[in-house]
Amino acid sequence: HIAFESPGSRGHVPEGLMASADLGRDAAGWQVTVSPADPAAFTARFERQRLLYFLLLVLVIGLLGFGSYATARAVRRELEVAQIQSDFVATVSHELRSPLTAIRQLAELLVRGRVGDAARRQEYYEQIAREGDRLSRLVDTLLDFARMENGAKDYHFEALE
Repeated sequence: HIAFESPGSRGHVPEGLMASADLGRDAAGWQVTVSPADPAAFTARFERQRLLYFLLLVLVIGLLGFGSYATARAVRRELEVAQIQSDFVATVSHELRSPLTAIRQLAELLVRGRVGDAARRQEYYEQIAREGDRLSRLVDTLLDFARMENGAKDYHFEALE
């Protein structure tokens, strides 16, 4: 709605809903005023849009908050899993080194001929065999664990006293 108003006249449009411009010196005080044809409908539409934008802003802030929370939670879980894996590797490496160290020490004594007694040599051979079996059981347990993790091995649980 565009209106040309003479000096002193005023239309029925509220002040905040119109834009006017002075036509300059040559127009002798005349103005061009632009305003909505239905100010009430314009105001209602403006309020609806403002509410919509506010709700969208709240939604975006909520989504950002939820996304940040979900990301932080996922990162925390990944760090916990990494710590558990690190502890597992440290424990397994320690458990594997113990029998290997015993085998190497006993084998070195036998290879260098530092065990003169036949009974003692037999004892060392038996100890090497026991440590080898222990090492083999550890490796089998690790492989079973890996199969269980991959779902390739089934376990059937039953109640026992």
